[in-house]
Amino acid sequence: MLLRLLSLFLSLCCITVAGSAIKRHVDIVEANKGIDGLIEGDIRLTDKQLRELNNADGNRVKRQITTFKDHIWPGGVVYYFYDDAFSQEKRTLMKSAMELISSRTCIKFVESKTEKNVVRIFDENGSCSSHIGYIGEGEQKIWLGDNCQVIGTFVHEMMHTLGIYHTHIRYDRDDYVTVNLTGVPENLKKNFNKQTPEMTINAVPYEYGSVMHYSTNLFAPRTIIAKQYGYQNTMGLHIVSFYDMVNINTLYSCSCAVNLDCKNGGYTNPSNCDQCYCPYGYAGKLCDETPPGAILYTATANWTIQNIKFGYDDGSRTNTFLMSYAWISAPADKQIEVQVRALDVVMCAEGCPYNGVEIKVNEDPRITNPVYCCNADLMGETVKSKQNPTPIVMFQRVEKSGVTIGYRYVDKPPSPATTPTTTTTTSTTKPPTPPPTITSTTKSPPAPTTTEPPCETTTPSTTTTRTTPPPAPSTQSPTTKPPTPPPTQPPTTTTTRTTPPPAPTTRAPTTEEPETTCQCTEECHFTSTETETCQCTTSSEETFENEECEKEAGTINIGDECQETCI
Repeated sequence: MLLRLLSLFLSLCCITVAGSAIKRHVDIVEANKGIDGLIEGDIRLTDKQLRELNNADGNRVKRQITTFKDHIWPGGVVYYFYDDAFSQEKRTLMKSAMELISSRTCIKFVESKTEKNVVRIFDENGSCSSHIGYIGEGEQKIWLGDNCQVIGTFVHEMMHTLGIYHTHIRYDRDDYVTVNLTGVPENLKKNFNKQTPEMTINAVPYEYGSVMHYSTNLFAPRTIIAKQYGYQNTMGLHIVSFYDMVNINTLYSCSCAVNLDCKNGGYTNPSNCDQCYCPYGYAGKLCDETPPGAILYTATANWTIQNIKFGYDDGSRTNTFLMSYAWISAPADKQIEVQVRALDVVMCAEGCPYNGVEIKVNEDPRITNPVYCCNADLMGETVKSKQNPTPIVMFQRVEKSGVTIGYRYVDKPPSPATTPTTTTTTSTTKPPTPPPTITSTTKSPPAPTTTEPPCETTTPSTTTTRTTPPPAPSTQSPTTKPPTPPPTQPPTTTTTRTTPPPAPTTRAPTTEEPETTCQCTEECHFTSTETETCQCTTSSEETFENEECEKEAGTINIGDECQETCI
């Protein structure tokens, strides 16, 4: 036990203090603790902006996209310069953040010290904060200290500079989150004031996965609680979401003269009008191809178990994310079901700041789905996908990780009789319009009942895991549907709370034995921290006709395997 605790301590120390390696994640609000004059934890307002807010509403109403047009950078061009003391490492990270925005929008960043209205980027007392929007009174600032060094935080503060406020203070936020002010000091409660429809443009659906959404522990434990099932750790992500860029493009009226026929929720990229900007999990000129290096899997009627490795092969630790992808396909008349059964070397933390896994199952391919980074979250639940193929998005900035998934297809449910309705949507390429009416789903949908077929007497089939990615697909790769505008309703994820078919350990007769490595204990595998010394992986896949067949084959899931067979 002492040895295991020592190994865990050394692993965490390496993350915390290893030279230029990644440091322990520090929340923005934590980084700004003790700094006066901030609203919402990281926004600095000028005296003029405070007067405008007070004139608009006595409660100092804030808004996700500023409605003051003189706070928009003229022509979408942001002039900036670095303070002399701003480190080269942080300059490189800021350059990556600016390129991420400029490559997906019409915003241009120009380095200049001679412009009158310019952003000075510097470090002061470790703060992570920014003025909001274009001030037009000379020099304005972005503060980026050592505690801010992850690309999502740099993008977050730059989006404030562009004029965008936080997601969780939208006027419709109560449809999506519960705000608990019980433990919040009285002088900080004003930071949770909502916007009003009169002063707000909600250009996109409520996005739990927005880089502008704070995590659950804002100013006190569990102050923001997601109403949509499964999204608690998704709030506070440092992955820039697709809708974050739609927000910017709407605010700055970014568009192209001719729109391409983009698939899978993509739209014509205003930074390059010959290319579509694609949601995570899709690629190609028209977003109808798999991303480079993606692994392809084909579902069958039986559960298939796969262990997927993702991240840096050399164990690199960086402040930007390495993205990896897989696709699960099925016949067009089938629906894909997916389970996440185990995570290997995935660090559990609110907002999943180090690594995580997203299964894209929602009808809107643009929206962020629940993100997995804790073994206790959603583990083993069956999720019915509305996407075929179903992309799996994996991100990592620490070291190599793994995820064990199960998947199969079932018959599509019959289409319910529908009455034609009129849907109001918000344009992403035209100037902002009044906000759409958004109806919230505040509860998880009831869990559907699944019935397994009787167990046959045949021996369960076994296939070996593909160890190398298949050839890159052609541009005729399957797509889920033609592109649609953002929905006016929140995403819903249908889950079936059934006992999952366990991952196998005792094998039926096969042509090849799996190689299973377990180096963990119950206390390690099912707590919030997993390290290189605590992981479970398997290099084979097994298929079973149904759960009863798995039970008869004597299999147990990989978590139980760790409990029963590991030292």
